[in-house]
Amino acid sequence: MDTFIEYMISRKRSSKDIAKIFGAIIGALAVCVGIGFLIAISPQWMFIIWFTAAVFVWYGVYIIISRQNVEYEYSFTNGELDVDAIYSKRRRVHLLSVKAREFDICAPVYDERFKQKYLDVSGVKNYYKVAGSMEGQNLYFADFMKNGDKVRLYFEPPKKMIEAIKRFNVRNVYLPEKE
Repeated sequence: MDTFIEYMISRKRSSKDIAKIFGAIIGALAVCVGIGFLIAISPQWMFIIWFTAAVFVWYGVYIIISRQNVEYEYSFTNGELDVDAIYSKRRRVHLLSVKAREFDICAPVYDERFKQKYLDVSGVKNYYKVAGSMEGQNLYFADFMKNGDKVRLYFEPPKKMIEAIKRFNVRNVYLPEKE
């Protein structure tokens, strides 16, 4: 029987994202005002250059703001997890494909059984943080090898998806303990 589960989660805006947006707007205003002062002491035809520059600057601000709207899509098909990022509901970027059998460990981040042995150790070369929030109760981590480097994936799968991943790697996938 084939297994196919798809899940999409929106990334919540962090203070870093808000600072980027605010900085882009302030920077665009500074550039437009600066060019405006130069035009005030220049001939009238320079207005066309100012207007063109302003359009490009504000288009750049639009791009920066729209790139902060990110959704992550997890697709689990017959033992393989694919992760894509979707920017502003327009542009899809494939981030990662990994087989569930390659997971050295997959467990909840908040579970105390794994914090000292796995989460607080060094040696991880690459991180994929593809979760709505890094403080979520449903946040999992998965360690695996890719191109000879240890990679850590932080993601927020639904219960149905984590149970399907466990069927493909029973020994290394841990579900939360029942309370």
